[in-house]
Amino acid sequence: MKRFFLILILVAFLGGCATPLARINGNAPTKPVFLSVVPEDAKVFLDGMYVGRAKRFTEERGGLPLTAGAHRLRLEAEEFLNESIVLTAEQGTQKIEIRMLPRPVPPPESEG
Repeated sequence: MKRFFLILILVAFLGGCATPLARINGNAPTKPVFLSVVPEDAKVFLDGMYVGRAKRFTEERGGLPLTAGAHRLRLEAEEFLNESIVLTAEQGTQKIEIRMLPRPVPPPESEG
């Protein structure tokens, strides 16, 4: 029974992990793109794969390494609208600033 729970915990842990960027980028050369996102705990998806939280890819932490060309970047956070952009990695260092918009709160239902 203990073994079952250990396996279940391991599967749950691995399922929530970010995709290693080396798996996305391969051996191709990369350039960092620095993310400044509000909220900083937003989930970052690169080309459809979860790669981590936005705070992991700040200028202080080395940025998000991207290969040359176009990439789809999607951000998700609770209580905020999802953001999706297409960015093109260029020769120089880039900094992307995104302030996610709060999800609208429905008006309270009136009694009447």
